Amino acid sequence: MKEYPIDHRPRILDRSPITPLRRMAIKHLTESHRSVVAAGLHGRARADSLLEWRRRMERNGQKVSISAMLAKLLGDAVAAHPDVNAAIVEDELVRYADTHLGVAMSTGRDLVVPVIKDANLKTIGECAEALGDLSRRAMASKLGVNDLRGGTFTLSSIGMYVRDVTATAIVPGGQSGIVVAAGITDQPVVNGGQVCVAPVLPLSLTVDHRVVNGAAAGEFLTDLIQRVESCVDHYQQ
Repeated sequence: MKEYPIDHRPRILDRSPITPLRRMAIKHLTESHRSVVAAGLHGRARADSLLEWRRRMERNGQKVSISAMLAKLLGDAVAAHPDVNAAIVEDELVRYADTHLGVAMSTGRDLVVPVIKDANLKTIGECAEALGDLSRRAMASKLGVNDLRGGTFTLSSIGMYVRDVTATAIVPGGQSGIVVAAGITDQPVVNGGQVCVAPVLPLSLTVDHRVVNGAAAGEFLTDLIQRVESCVDHYQQ
């Protein structure tokens, strides 16, 4: 068996400079972690309606990602809850008139959170177009400063990376919360007293407890779940 000296240190594989984007993210995440009083709630939404909504749009020639659909649903839910669309700014509780949704995305090297402005006022097609444009420019390192500013709430859609998990995320500064959506999986559910298998979407909500109390957080997450479970009946293609 190999013996190691007392002062042994792990070997370094390589070193690389921290990119400006990552440096900015480190700064903001550290500041937020120090100041926000985080509280988390986790839930599950049946995804039958969400998947049927996407199938209908595809039949009409409109290809829309689950992330874009969730951005639209979350933007509408945030706008419907003014006490959630808020933040502590210096010594004031500020409620926002606009609903600007940050969408966390990985470029392969950096994590960026560009913002869909007025997500609640956009159609699903417009949300998909905005998200696609931001994603393309993020991958090409062509996002501008204004693309990354002004978010009032954030979505982290990680379904392409992991399924059937819940997570407690860091609330971005100047916001009251973030929703993490994992991947859709088939799971046993109870329907009319009978157990069946259905597609299920895990949703995790983390809020700044200084802004959003437990009751308001529960109402908000319940509303979001209901929107996911009934979206095919309430949104036009």
